[in-house]
Amino acid sequence: MQNYGSFIASNYLAPALSLQVPTGGGWQYMQIINNSPYLLNITFDGMGSFQMPEMFREDFLVTKDFRNAIVITPVVNITTVSHAVSNLIIINAWKPGEITAPQAVPLSQPAVSATATGKPVFTATYGNGGTTGIGQVLNVFNPHNSGVSFTFHSARIFSNDSTLPTANLFYQSGADRNFSVAVPAVSHSGSTTPPVSFAHCTADDLAVIITTNGSDIEVLDMSTSMTGDMLAFPDNTTLSPGGNLFIGLNSGTTGHIVRLTLKWEEDIATLPQGGVPPNVATSLVNIGNPAPTPIITATPGTDVGTAVLLMNTGVFTLGDAANPGTLAIINAGTTINSGGTGGSGTATMIQSLNGTVKEVWITLNAFKNGTAIVTVAFPKAFTILCLVECVDNNNFSLLVSSVAQNARLVTTWGGASAGADTGATITNIQTDSKGVCVGAIDSIQFAASSVNPHSGYIYLKGV
Repeated sequence: MQNYGSFIASNYLAPALSLQVPTGGGWQYMQIINNSPYLLNITFDGMGSFQMPEMFREDFLVTKDFRNAIVITPVVNITTVSHAVSNLIIINAWKPGEITAPQAVPLSQPAVSATATGKPVFTATYGNGGTTGIGQVLNVFNPHNSGVSFTFHSARIFSNDSTLPTANLFYQSGADRNFSVAVPAVSHSGSTTPPVSFAHCTADDLAVIITTNGSDIEVLDMSTSMTGDMLAFPDNTTLSPGGNLFIGLNSGTTGHIVRLTLKWEEDIATLPQGGVPPNVATSLVNIGNPAPTPIITATPGTDVGTAVLLMNTGVFTLGDAANPGTLAIINAGTTINSGGTGGSGTATMIQSLNGTVKEVWITLNAFKNGTAIVTVAFPKAFTILCLVECVDNNNFSLLVSSVAQNARLVTTWGGASAGADTGATITNIQTDSKGVCVGAIDSIQFAASSVNPHSGYIYLKGV
């Protein structure tokens, strides 16, 4: 007999990868012990797929078609109070003759409390070390399209306010309340690939009393520097898609230490049976939420700020005080070869910006154009104007619809005096020039029969 290990079943729930176990050959029986509350989809490579109920053990006869690999996917969990808290999948292999009476039997299931369902548990916490408003709020919103329900088992409040503030647990349906401070929903799975909550959590420190257009579930008169818990076991509150559940702490004064926490578990969204589900999303859709709603937020473990923030208003913030933002644009560009005969080297054109503002870089690598002109279109045309800067370059023109456009270039730098610089308006732009092309341009054209190779650059930026 050989044991291939014990595995925590919930670590392999979607969107995590399925459990994959190579087994080697020479076995008569593969024994799967499902000591968990999950229904398992089990695929024996070459033999086919089977389903195993929760809390079950079965000895599978190995056929000659078995290709020495097992894939196990937990797909459904059982949530009644009579099911066990165990969360293990155990795999054993037996040689011929080691098992004389193969079995398929259920395992014993000790009853547990209603909160030990095996569903993912999440916490959202908002803390403030010196309030500036008289009302603090923490909200958890269940999106309309989540397809799952949240069950809250804890709503905890702490304040050192000596004026005995009032805490309310509110429910409100409809749009996300979407307060100004983004709060993470933290998984309690302990896994290196923890489940991700459907919830959108926000908080705020407000100058007004917290109110709702929904229902007031519970009210708690707070004691000074004592933690209050609204949802004492076995009480709970269920939040369906399209609902907000939030704590509102109302005080008459400011300058207090406040901590608000909501803890809940979420139903597990499972895919149809019949195979290993994909583990990578193909799109991210965020429609109909109020502005501004965070779509993507990221905070490193040692940071107290938000290092990455993308809002549904089109605002993208990269970096904070602890983690300065940088942007790397990887673009191989378009290779430009010399035309005709007698040319050498290459040039590379990269358009790094192609929205309202456009930016084009052309780098020259010992580029010398031959006996034929070379015309290259920009990926995205300039529609109004562009600044022109070039150093150590072949002569070129900027075109629109195959017609060279005038560029106003500085020919003499006159120093600091106003109007001392002189310029010229030309279509053939020579090396080491700087100026502006006023008008639309869609391509660049290198003049034929360059005398010398060049290794400089051409830079265009405009709209």
